Amino acid sequence: MKSQIPCHLSLFTIFMTPERWRQIEELFHMALERKASERTALLASACANDMQLRQEVEALLASYEEAGDFIEEAPLAGAISSVADESAARAAQGASRSSNLIGRKIGHYEIQSLLGAGGMGEVYLARDLKLDRRIAVKILPTETDAAQVQRFEREARAASALNHPNIITIHEIGRDEETHFIATELIVGQTLREKIANGAIDIKEALGIAAQTADALAAAHAAGIVHRDIKPENVMVRPDGLVKVLDFGLAKPSAREPAPGGGIASIAVTMQTDPALLMGTIAYLSPEQARRQRVDHRTDIFSLGVVLYELVTGRRPFNGASAADILEAILRDEPITIDRADAPQELKRIISRALEKDRAARYQTADEMRSDLQQLLRKASDERPGLSSVLRSKTALAVAAVVILAVALTVVLRRGAAPQAESFSTGPVRRITSVAGHELFPSLSPDGQSVVYASRVEGTWDIYLQKIGEANAVNLTPDSSAVDFAPAFSPDGRRIAFHSSRQGSGIFLIDADGRNLSKLSDGGHNPAWSPDGREIAFAEDRVFDYEGRNHSHSRLFAVDVESGSRRSITTGDAVQPAWSPRGHRIAFWGLRKGGQRDIWTVAASGGEPIAVTDDVAVDWNPVWSPDGRHLYFLSDRGGSMNLWRVAVDEITGAVTGQFEPATLPSASSQHLSFSADGRALVYVEMNRRENAWQVAFDPGSASVTGRHTQITRGGRRYSTPEISPDEKSLAFVSQGEAQEDVFIIDRDGSQLRQLTNDRAQDRNPRWSPDNRRIAFLSDRSGKYEIWKVNEDGSGLEQLTDLSGANVFCPVWSPDGKHLLYQANDLNSFIIEAGKPLAAQTPQPLAGQQPPGFLPWSWSPDGKLLAGWQIRPELPDMNIMIYSFASARYERFPYRGSGPIWLNDNRRLIFADLGKMCLLDTLTGRRRELYSVAPASFGTIALSNDNRRLYYSVLTSEADIWLVPLD
Repeated sequence: MKSQIPCHLSLFTIFMTPERWRQIEELFHMALERKASERTALLASACANDMQLRQEVEALLASYEEAGDFIEEAPLAGAISSVADESAARAAQGASRSSNLIGRKIGHYEIQSLLGAGGMGEVYLARDLKLDRRIAVKILPTETDAAQVQRFEREARAASALNHPNIITIHEIGRDEETHFIATELIVGQTLREKIANGAIDIKEALGIAAQTADALAAAHAAGIVHRDIKPENVMVRPDGLVKVLDFGLAKPSAREPAPGGGIASIAVTMQTDPALLMGTIAYLSPEQARRQRVDHRTDIFSLGVVLYELVTGRRPFNGASAADILEAILRDEPITIDRADAPQELKRIISRALEKDRAARYQTADEMRSDLQQLLRKASDERPGLSSVLRSKTALAVAAVVILAVALTVVLRRGAAPQAESFSTGPVRRITSVAGHELFPSLSPDGQSVVYASRVEGTWDIYLQKIGEANAVNLTPDSSAVDFAPAFSPDGRRIAFHSSRQGSGIFLIDADGRNLSKLSDGGHNPAWSPDGREIAFAEDRVFDYEGRNHSHSRLFAVDVESGSRRSITTGDAVQPAWSPRGHRIAFWGLRKGGQRDIWTVAASGGEPIAVTDDVAVDWNPVWSPDGRHLYFLSDRGGSMNLWRVAVDEITGAVTGQFEPATLPSASSQHLSFSADGRALVYVEMNRRENAWQVAFDPGSASVTGRHTQITRGGRRYSTPEISPDEKSLAFVSQGEAQEDVFIIDRDGSQLRQLTNDRAQDRNPRWSPDNRRIAFLSDRSGKYEIWKVNEDGSGLEQLTDLSGANVFCPVWSPDGKHLLYQANDLNSFIIEAGKPLAAQTPQPLAGQQPPGFLPWSWSPDGKLLAGWQIRPELPDMNIMIYSFASARYERFPYRGSGPIWLNDNRRLIFADLGKMCLLDTLTGRRRELYSVAPASFGTIALSNDNRRLYYSVLTSEADIWLVPLD
C-alpha cells in the first residue's frame, strides 16, 4: 500500500486549477495581514461553504509558521507547475495586452511583437532604441499584487547577479509608470522539451548539454543562488550548440555561514530555501522537495540528473499514473533501467549518482558533476562531436523558438531559423596535447600529419613539434632562455617561421627537424607565410589572445624570405595576419574603435583595408578556408568564444554572405589552423577562471601572515579587484566575458552589485580616495577613455577625450583631486578629477617617457609614480618608477606588473606571473612574498593601513584539439 503524500500536499492540491490557486493565495494573504487571533473568524466567514478551501489555507498558514525565517512572503508564487501551468499560460495569453502594446515604448524599448505569455507575464520582441539591437522584454501583468511583483523582481535579481555564457543575460530591470519589466538578451533556439519531443537524442549531444547546464548551475551556486526548477522547459539550446538556462523565478539567494577560522568561503555556503513550498514541475522534484524539507544546491543536481536521464532515454526516470504516484516513485523507487545500447557505463554511473535520494550520497557540487561529464566526453573514442550539427546537417535547421527567461512560461512560439553553415561531415575530435599548462598557436603541417606549437613546458616558451597520433613532442628550440612563440609551417612543410626574443627579437626560421636556425627580420610577431613561400607577413604587436591587447598601433609588414627586404602593408592597427590561399589578400584583426575588435582584409600589395566585421562582438583570429571561399574567425557573437565563418571574395575582399556559426565543441576556442588539403583543423581550447582572495599582511616585516581566504568563487571572471578605501567592498570587472562591466561585491563575497550594464568594454576600476567614486576605462565613446561612476551606480561621466589616441591606466592622486593616465604610448597626462570634460586641460608629465610605460600606483606622499614597461619587442615586463621632482624614469631589472606602493613610499608589491614580490626601490632588492604557481596573479590591491592584501588568481589550461574534416 502506498504511503500518504507528505506534509500538507494533497491530491486536491496537485490537480487544482489556476483559478483555485489564485483563490487560495488571495485568502492566504488576507489571513497573513491579520493577527493570529483574527484569522479563525476570517476563514470561517470566507470558507463557510467550502471546507476544502479552509483546510488548504490553514495548512499553508501552518507551514508558513513552521518555516520561520526561511520562507518568503509569496509562498504560492512558485507552487507546483503541473497541469495548472499550461492552463495559466493559456489564460494569461487570452487576456494579453499585446494589441495595445505593439508600437509603444516601455522605457527606451520599442515593443514590436508578442513572443509568448505565461502566468507571470508576457514576453515581447523589442528594439533597444539606445543601442539599436533586438532584445526581449518581459512585462508583468498590470493586475498584479505585491507578491507577484516581489517574485518578478526576485527573478530579475537572481539572474542579473550572474554573468555566465550559459545563463541568460539581463540587460535591465525597470519600471515605466505602473509597468514592471525585465529586458534580456534575445535567444533563438529550442528548449530541451522541443528537442526530446520525438524521443532520446544523441549521447554526445546529451552529454554536452548536461555539461554546459552543470557549468551554469555551478556559477549560480557559487553566487549563492539555487535555481530550484531545472526541467527541459527551462534549458535552451541555440543553433550554435550553446546552452542557456532560463527562468530564475523560483531561485532564491542562499544564506552564507562563516568558514572555519573566521573567514568567509563560498565552500561553506548553505543554500537553504523555503521548506514550506513544493516548487517546480513534479517529475523533476528532488526527494527533499517532495518531502518539503529544506533544500540546498543539491536539489538542482538531482533535477539535472532527471533531465539528463530523459535526454538519453526519451522518458522520465520516475513515472506514475498520477502526480501522487510520481511523487511516490521519486521518494521510494529506483530509476527505470537505462537500456540504451550505446549508453556508456560511466554515463549510467553519473546519472545514478545525480539521482541519489540521499543528497549526502549525491554529487556535492555541480562543478564535480560537470567535470565527470566533460571527462566522459573526452575519453570515449567518439567522445566529442566534431563541428556542431549546424555544420553536419544537410537540411535546414528546424524553425527555432525565440524565448527568454520566462517564469512559468510553457507556451513558446517559434520565430524563424538561425543562419546555417554549408554542411560537411567531421570525424571524432581528438585531443592532441594533454600536459599541464599552455600549448598555444598550433600550426598544422600541409599534409596534416604534424602540428607545431608553442609551450612553456620547461620553464621558457619553446617551439614543439608533435606527430598526430603520438603522445610525445620534440622541442625544436631547447637551448635558449629566449621566448619562442607563434610558429607557422611553410607551404612545403620544410621550415617553420616563429617569433623569438633572441638576438634583439624578431622573426626566425628553423627547419622542421630543428636544424638551421636563422634570423629573418628584426621585430615582428605572428608570422604568416604567403602561399608561394616567398614572403612572410607579420605584425608589430604580439598577440596571445583577444584579451591581451589594449594598444592600437601595430602595422603589418611583409619580408622577403630570400633577401630579407621588407615592405609595409598597412598603416592602421593590424595583428595576426593570415594570407589567402591564392595570395590575393591578407586577413587581420585590430582595434580601430576603442576596444572593439574587428576583422579586415587588405590586398597583399597593400592599400585600403575592407571591413569584414563592424559590430560590438569580439572578432579575431581570422583564417582562410583552404579553398579561399570563406573566412573563418573566432567570435563571441554567439555568447561564447567559438568558430564562425563568412563568405568573402578573395580578390576584392567583398563580403558576399551572412555570418554562419561553425561551432566547435568548446566553451572558449582560439588559435585556428587548417591543413593545406582542408581535411583537418586544429584549435586551442582555453579554460580560464579568475577569483579574488585576501590575506593578512605585516608591513613591518613585509610578510604575508595568516590564512588566505577566497572571496569569490564560480564561473565569472573577477578581474582586477580593487579594494575600497573603507575596506568594505571590492570593485572588479567581468573581463573576458561577452559583456565586460564594472561590479562591486562586499568583502565577504556577498551583495553583488552591477554598476555598468551595456556592450561597452569597461576595465581597470580604481576607487577614489574618498570612497565615493570609481574611475575606469571604457570604449563607450568609440575609443578607450576614462569614465567615472558613483559607488551606487549613478553619475556616469566621461573625464577624458583625447583626439586620435586611446587612454589607459587611470591612477588617482593620493588626495583624490587629480587623475593620471597613459595615452597610447605618447605620454602620461594629469587632469583635475572634479572638473567636467569640457573644462579639462590635461597636463603631460615632464621628461621623456620610455616606450611602453604603463602607470599604476601613485605613492602616498605624492612624489613617485610606479608602473611597468611592456614593449612588443621585449620578452618580459619590467618594473619602473617615475620621480615627479626629477622628471626621470628608473627601470628595475625585475619582471613584473601592477606595482603598488606601501605607506613608507619606498617599497612596492607587484606580481611576477605566479609570484607576489616585494621590491625595495632604495636598495633595489627584490624578494618573493608568496607563490600561486602554476597559476598566475592578476592584480594586487592593498588596504589603506597596509595590513591586508587583496588579489586575484588566474588559473588557465590550454590544450590543442584536432577536428578531422571530410
